[in-house]
This record gives sequence, C-alpha cells and structure tokens, in this order.
Amino acid sequence: MKGYKVIFENNIPVFACQVETGEKKDLIKLSQKGSKRILNWLVVYGDNEADALEIADKVLQTIWAEYLA
Repeated sequence: MKGYKVIFENNIPVFACQVETGEKKDLIKLSQKGSKRILNWLVVYGDNEADALEIADKVLQTIWAEYLA
C-alpha cells in the first residue's frame, strides 16, 4: 500500500497523488470559510489513486461528515 494525498473540493474527494514517506508529516488539513467547515486534503493509504479516493470518501462519511455539516 502507498500513501496518497487526496484533495477535496466542496468536501468531495476529487484527486489523489502519491506522497513520499517524508511528506506524510501532516495527515489532514481543515479550514473554515465563513460558517462552513472544509476538508482541504487528507492522507490515506491505498493500492492506487482510485482506491485512495474511495477510502478518503469512506473516512469522510464515517468520521468527518457530522463535523463538516
């Protein structure tokens, strides 16, 4: 499995790029625009980009959905 940085737009995973070991220091970036909370990116582990996008979406729905609502 490889580490992927998944980029979100409007709290939807849209793109994943593989990251090297040294780049995984920060695993998540959240921000706030007005009263809306935004997930900017998240590092996950997967077999490929499609797998990483699917895993990131599951993480979002399972852990972050209520926080971002």
